[in-house]
Amino acid sequence: MNHSSNAGQALIETLFVIPACMVCAMVLIDCGVVIRDRVALAQAASQAGVAAQQQGDVDAAARRAVPKSMRGGLTITRDNSSIELRAAASLPIVGSHLHVPLTASVATDSTEGGAS
Repeated sequence: MNHSSNAGQALIETLFVIPACMVCAMVLIDCGVVIRDRVALAQAASQAGVAAQQQGDVDAAARRAVPKSMRGGLTITRDNSSIELRAAASLPIVGSHLHVPLTASVATDSTEGGAS
C-alpha cells in the first residue's frame, strides 16, 4: 500500500513539474528572440550610422541589417546629430499579438551634408 501511494504521488508531482518546465522553456525562448532582435536593431543602427558617414542610403542600410520579421514595423528617424530606429519584437511562443518595443540610436556627425 505504501508503494502504490508513493507511485501515485510521483505521478502527480510529474504532472505538475513537466508543464512548469515547458512554460519556463517557452519564456526563455521568447526572451532569446527579444534579445536577438535587440542586438539586430543595434547592428542596424550601426550600419545606418556608417551609411550616413559615407553619404549612403541610411534607410536601405538599416533595413538590410534587420531580420525580415522586423522590417515591416521598422521606423527610422534621422536628424542632424542622430539616427534612431524603432521596431517591435514579436513573441512567437507567448503570442504574436504581443510586441516588445525596441529602440536603438546612433550619433552621427552634425556637419554631414545631404537632406534627411
